[in-house]
Amino acid sequence: MKKKMLAVLLTATMALSMTACGSSQTTETTTAAAETTAASVEQATTAAAETTAAAAEVTYQEDVVVGMSTSVTAIDIHETATTGIFYLVEMTHDKLMTVDSLTHEFSPALASEWEWISDTELKLKLREDAVFHNGEKFTADDVVFTFDRIKAHEGSTAATKAAALDSIEVVNDYEIIMKLKEVNVDWLDILAYNTCIIMNREAVEADNVNGPACGTGPWVLNEYVANDYTTVKVNENYWGEVPTAKNLKLTYIPEDASRLVALETGEIDVAMNISDTDIEYVKNNENLEYVGISVGTCNYLAFDSSEAPGDNQDLRLAFAYGLDKQEIIDIAKMGLGEVAVSNWGKYTYGLDADMEDYGYNPEKAKEHLAASGISEITISCRSNFADVATVIQDQMSEIGLTVNINEVEAAALTAMSKYAVHEHEAMLYNYGWGVFGDDCRSPFYKDSNVNKARIYNEEIMELVDSAKEEFDETKRIEMYHKIQAINHEQAYYIPLYYSASKMATKDDVDGINWDPIGMYDFSYIRVPVK
Repeated sequence: MKKKMLAVLLTATMALSMTACGSSQTTETTTAAAETTAASVEQATTAAAETTAAAAEVTYQEDVVVGMSTSVTAIDIHETATTGIFYLVEMTHDKLMTVDSLTHEFSPALASEWEWISDTELKLKLREDAVFHNGEKFTADDVVFTFDRIKAHEGSTAATKAAALDSIEVVNDYEIIMKLKEVNVDWLDILAYNTCIIMNREAVEADNVNGPACGTGPWVLNEYVANDYTTVKVNENYWGEVPTAKNLKLTYIPEDASRLVALETGEIDVAMNISDTDIEYVKNNENLEYVGISVGTCNYLAFDSSEAPGDNQDLRLAFAYGLDKQEIIDIAKMGLGEVAVSNWGKYTYGLDADMEDYGYNPEKAKEHLAASGISEITISCRSNFADVATVIQDQMSEIGLTVNINEVEAAALTAMSKYAVHEHEAMLYNYGWGVFGDDCRSPFYKDSNVNKARIYNEEIMELVDSAKEEFDETKRIEMYHKIQAINHEQAYYIPLYYSASKMATKDDVDGINWDPIGMYDFSYIRVPVK
């Protein structure tokens, strides 16, 4: 059977046209100019869904299993925003609206239409036919409850992104006015982000542990076993298109080789993040398909810049000049990666594509290390960064610095690196950037748990706040470039590489939305019965 490879390729300097707020703004928001080829858009569309006629001719599996390389560690995205839970809530919950990462077009979801009635007031009409999994009708009260709850989770990814919201005025059960504290030109993007999924007041107030799993989405949570597996069943009463499959399982298989074996034996239907060494094997296997996606996730080394030893700028710069990024990619990632110069999303608005990298300069690194007076530091990481950490350890030994590696489970690393906790000296991590500029708030703003460098830089915070209110694109981009320049000078975050997501599926699997910013949606996956 003919092999195919989905490659969603976006230009690194993706320019998104900013939408002007005002009384004339409606759901016909100006479409951003995403610099993608017609072919890539066509590929993404084809991968997301086949025609209805083709679907009618094929029998599909009722039970589907996705082999995950990362576990679902929680079901409450307001508290914990990790890759696994993003996949889950994409299936079980709805947002007020959705956005296409390729075209930047917004589409209605739980909000049927909207318009800006002032620079800081967004009026939304809500759909009247959505029902939560517990049978409760979706109303404006659930939106108010959700955003009040988001704001109460201070420091969370959700709270950081929604910080601009001041209040919500309920006009009636299906009409609201969102009032912002100040102008935020990215507000629609934030509403379309997964941390703003809508929860049911009754379900959460009755059970704050399990209630957050109650959504209005096409799938209903069935069973959740942390760090093991999660199952969902189809929501036959969904207000939108009902999925073809009936049961779906997200199962955690940490070893790359084990996931691939499980795919070959039919235990799973999708293997997430296969090993680099297995790519050619998958491509040459007539029963499998390789899916390679260029994503905007930036992999980086971050220091706790608030206390020793990470608060020493010379130490941070010793790393910056002593790291050979291409060697890290070649050895730890089998050459599959792209050197990252700025700690910014590859496709995120405001990327400074002209920034010059530090460059591999061991002598300069030694000078900074000597000036720091530091001889040892510990880098914490998950197992999937262990190879990268080992290469860094070797490179730093060449300039006279001892690097200890602290390998911990994903959930533990997330907990120990919260802004208020900061139990790491340095850490290897990544951030799945969105396409909108204010997404920089999470890694750069104080009190955010995504701020793994524990940066408290007043100039950066002022730039972040000013940029979100700036309608002049030239000025706004200058602000974002300045943030990147400050980080480059201080080396709070040392960007390492952008890497492709590498998946394998059974042949002829379709219906998966392989989103280029990594928000993959398995809601409409279809696996043909052979």
